[in-house]
Amino acid sequence: MEERNHAISGLFAGPFPALEDRLLSRLPEAFGCSPGREDVLLVPSNELREHLLRRLAARWEGSAAGSSIMTLYDFTVRLLKHRGIFPCELPPAHASAAMMAAVREVYDGGDGDFAAISAMPGFVPALSRTLADFEEGWLGEEALREAESRARAQGRDIKARRWGEWRQLFRAVERKITAAGGMSRRRIFQEAVAGFEQPGYPFRATLYGFYDFTRLQWTLVDALLVSGLLEAVYFPALFGEDGAISPAYAYAALTWERLLRAFEGNVEFLRDAASPGVLTLRERAFSPFPPDTSGPFPFPVLSAPHEEGEFRLSARRVRQWLDSRPDEDILLVCRSFAEDVVPAWERIAAEYGIRTAGRLAVPLASVPPVRVLLQMIEASEESFPRRKVIDVLSSPYRRQAGEGPGIAPRPDLWDVWSRQLMVVSGDDWEKRLSVSGLRRTGEEPEEGEGDRKAQLALLQGEIRSLEASLRPVREAGGYRDLARAIRSLLLAEFRMATDDTREAERDRRAVSSLFALLDDVERIPERVVPWPPAEGPLPWFRTLLSGQRLFLGERGAMRTPGAVIAGDLFSLRGVTADRILFLSVNEDLVPAQIEEDPLLPDEDRAELNRLSQQAGMPDALSLRRGNAAEEKLLFSLPAASSRKEVAYSVLRADADGTAKRPSRYLLLLFSQFAGPGVFSEDWVAGSGISVLSLPRSPFTALSGPGPLSLRETELRDWREGLRPSGRAEGIPWHRIAGTLAAWADRKAGNALFPNPWRGIP
Repeated sequence: MEERNHAISGLFAGPFPALEDRLLSRLPEAFGCSPGREDVLLVPSNELREHLLRRLAARWEGSAAGSSIMTLYDFTVRLLKHRGIFPCELPPAHASAAMMAAVREVYDGGDGDFAAISAMPGFVPALSRTLADFEEGWLGEEALREAESRARAQGRDIKARRWGEWRQLFRAVERKITAAGGMSRRRIFQEAVAGFEQPGYPFRATLYGFYDFTRLQWTLVDALLVSGLLEAVYFPALFGEDGAISPAYAYAALTWERLLRAFEGNVEFLRDAASPGVLTLRERAFSPFPPDTSGPFPFPVLSAPHEEGEFRLSARRVRQWLDSRPDEDILLVCRSFAEDVVPAWERIAAEYGIRTAGRLAVPLASVPPVRVLLQMIEASEESFPRRKVIDVLSSPYRRQAGEGPGIAPRPDLWDVWSRQLMVVSGDDWEKRLSVSGLRRTGEEPEEGEGDRKAQLALLQGEIRSLEASLRPVREAGGYRDLARAIRSLLLAEFRMATDDTREAERDRRAVSSLFALLDDVERIPERVVPWPPAEGPLPWFRTLLSGQRLFLGERGAMRTPGAVIAGDLFSLRGVTADRILFLSVNEDLVPAQIEEDPLLPDEDRAELNRLSQQAGMPDALSLRRGNAAEEKLLFSLPAASSRKEVAYSVLRADADGTAKRPSRYLLLLFSQFAGPGVFSEDWVAGSGISVLSLPRSPFTALSGPGPLSLRETELRDWREGLRPSGRAEGIPWHRIAGTLAAWADRKAGNALFPNPWRGIP
């Protein structure tokens, strides 16, 4: 590293709450204080950016002209634009098509280890992820050529051919991206770093929240350090009284040492006013020494019977926190917060009157109108299978072909009748849809056979309309034809809500993003990317669509005051709160079991790391299996981000009833308080920890623990013989009464089937 410019102020280190308090106290002084200069705060994620904006808005009123908060990549692009260079990273559709064309070019002759799988729909996304790791590791064709030469010199011909195959892939992808008018991320960073040789950048940067850097990121940070543009660095970690980094943060030790050398020991350790319980958790997490004093675990542990029960128990705990201190911030984290469980949490939170923050970004394919479009495309590919067709016809987003005055469509009856008539797919829709053989159901209108004929005729008309609308999509002869056919399908077959609800706004944004994606598909140059894609046009488009995300952060989301934020632990790193609830701390999730890259396993990654090793630089590629140190850091993040309380929640079983154990990391933390008894089969009895347990029986769960929702209160009163007040909406009393009566009859020995009632001897 070159000699550093001594105008840099210093290095701040400590837990996230202490860093955040110091940063927010200094930001208003820096905002707009120097005319002609832009102050930039660099953060590792958009989630942390949104969190800081919310905190800043809550404690400061003023103008922030000439200041911004952005990620390292956005700052890199900003640097280039200041020099008059406008980097063009290809749109997702063009990048996917360019990579697909490169794969076709390399494997056109059928040679190579990956030739047999190169035409499969998942190969291009997997290759894209591996090449993105190459980009972040600042690896190019030279490193692959050296690996190939060394393997050949050692007599490992098979490995040499594999490295040669990777070199061809890398070169072909680079050439296709350049031919399409794009730049790789590595080239964008190279251009930005080269510009530091020319003084005059009107920027002053502050680095906040980074505990690790890829080689690509560190190259830019190193240039900022040398140039003097970096005013301060806020490094998140836990430290002892002697300044030694905590064992829980061993993963960040190398980054800390690099920064400490760069700042020549000019560091200020920050402390926060966390509660005694939180301070004790920070001190004992992964400590190699036994504690000096013993004592109870400082906070209760939540024990839930399954995922649904965990959300309900968590909502009760959050409701209890809000009732006692409504002004406090609450955060829910999970090692892997799956997208499909977020609606379940939001539904249960709404039942308890908890305001949730909308997600910052969601998969574009998960938004209802886009999901219906994908269902229509899949149905077309699979010859219109019954289940998918009924789902499409039942969607409120699809415009019915028979809309208008006349008989109202009944998709519920269509589902029953098509199943009775044994419709599977394809020609069955024309051959089998007749009235004969249909059994009458309780949901049918009273008019009888005439209405059934009319409904079946309406169903046949809808099927014909669906097939006709999808025919241009299936028969598209190029990227332009495909984009125009899908755009026409959206305009002709879909309808959107026009109100001001959050869902309608989300749907409109999704359709707008979808139209922008179709514009990109339409502009794919066929001279560079031949048509059709190897895996087929529709599978390629579905794969492309499944990888896109829709940003929802401008309106509400994490900036909503008083909202409870829930999300992935890695994505929310750096987000602080007064109280944090860590969900699903079980052995199968913590530590996360990350699979090796199927295209570039850890053995090959380690070999490239050895060949490209440089003093003072991080490893080029991360090893997927060797992630224990990072998992320990992530497990310790809630304690390092909380001010008052950290609650851990464990599942006793999954949805199928299979028993689950707490994470070994959590048991190790418990043992620092309760001794080795926590490692026994009955860890609750062996630990003596206060556990809030939700029973598996839904009726027993109505007795606690924690405050009940209005819905649960009504059910509990009804179970105790009291008349419901009717204040809770959405309780299907008739279904509940029928189910409980059936259970009672079954318990009394009566049959559940509609035969003559008789006791079972």
